[in-house]
Amino acid sequence: RHKSEMYNLAADPRELNNLVDDPRYVATLLAMKKELRRVLKETGAGPDTMPLDLGIKTELPEESIR
Repeated sequence: RHKSEMYNLAADPRELNNLVDDPRYVATLLAMKKELRRVLKETGAGPDTMPLDLGIKTELPEESIR
């Protein structure tokens, strides 16, 4: 999975300082995760099923799907 990101847009509008690992924001991050779970449940949205980005492929796809 990709690493989560969290920024203070008022203080860091260019999003240069990722606060996700900053211990001062643990409570904020937990509250945001809880709210996300609530909204997903309320709207019936399932978990993200997007495939993980495995990077640049070195081989062509099979002939039938080109």
